[in-house]
Amino acid sequence: MINEIQFADRYLGQYRIKSNEINPVYCPFCQGGRHRDKYTFFLNPNKHTYMCHRGSCGAKGTFNQLTKLYNERADYIVQIQRERFDVVAPKKEYKAPEIKLNNIAPNALEYIKSRGINEVTIKYFDLKSDSKGNIVFPYYDENNIHVLNKIRIPRKFIKVKDKTKIWQEGAGKPVLFNMNRIIQSEPVLITEGEWDCISVFQAGYKNVVSIPFGTENMEWISEC
Repeated sequence: MINEIQFADRYLGQYRIKSNEINPVYCPFCQGGRHRDKYTFFLNPNKHTYMCHRGSCGAKGTFNQLTKLYNERADYIVQIQRERFDVVAPKKEYKAPEIKLNNIAPNALEYIKSRGINEVTIKYFDLKSDSKGNIVFPYYDENNIHVLNKIRIPRKFIKVKDKTKIWQEGAGKPVLFNMNRIIQSEPVLITEGEWDCISVFQAGYKNVVSIPFGTENMEWISEC
């Protein structure tokens, strides 16, 4: 019989505890892939599940299924070493955005308009461009402090050899996009991406936000 902590100590190598989940340096299935991506695999001792968030891997299942691959048996009377989880983690420090924000570049403006977004909406959301003409979505917290930038290549079709089409400026604070403009005492619509949020706003519903990093990432909850 083996529990999640024992399994991690025995099979996952170096790991950290993040949001009460076991987060090893490398996924035991894909080992980070060609680029050796780190910290993409999460093992949840409370839900008894695992998942790799690396897109081309996507390994997921129950802890019981995982242990069978190692000829072990899951102990669902989980005697977790609670002291590892109960210690209050130090508050995470985030890095303030550093990218210089410019007015929307012509190619970025053309792309945004091709998505049906008008200039009034562009101005409302304070959309900008970086020095390369990419679209920048500035994120502000409820105190209107600029805490994060998301950057998007202004092209509809992205070639495979290109880098990812959207990314964040490193180590920014994960908050909800547009949260500085909503009325928190009224119902809030939460969307999955910046374009969804902007489109809903332009369609007439003003109290709308977007999560920052996709539905699997819940870091924003503790920051909002």
